[in-house]
Amino acid sequence: GLFINVLPHRVEIPAEESILPWLARVQARHAQMREYDYTPLSDIVRWSDLEAGSSLFDTILAYENYISEPTETKSGVGDQSQHAETFQPTNYAVAVTVIPGERFSIRLTYDCQRLPADMAERMCTHFGNVIESLISEGCGRLGDVPMLSGDERHQLLEVWNGEAADKIGRAHV
Repeated sequence: GLFINVLPHRVEIPAEESILPWLARVQARHAQMREYDYTPLSDIVRWSDLEAGSSLFDTILAYENYISEPTETKSGVGDQSQHAETFQPTNYAVAVTVIPGERFSIRLTYDCQRLPADMAERMCTHFGNVIESLISEGCGRLGDVPMLSGDERHQLLEVWNGEAADKIGRAHV
């Protein structure tokens, strides 16, 4: 909205770290950043010594801090629910928005000039795999959180890896 301010937050993901303590630390650091909510992003970019016109980042994760309830209306036939959804374009290549509610939802929007549709689709799948794993395996290690689906893992490790091994073997014969 009109009063939104974006603050960059770099997050390291050490493979050996346990998920829950890591999440708690990320949340605590984010809460500490609230002290700088008033700082314009343009100032942060200027302080970073980047070239003029450069961007600190090209992806954004936004958590909506309000619940958008469907509006109820009465008609002569009975109750009807209508849900109004707004689209807010951004200047980022990828924008992930988490929307709270009875069941939270995640929306990924992307600039089709900067990201092919198939890659955006894979990103959605990978993001879903990570979220699902974090929910079900909250006590594990970050390095054990799978991003790839079973089919992608098979293709990468067995199909493509086997093809590469065959090519290398033939090249040395």
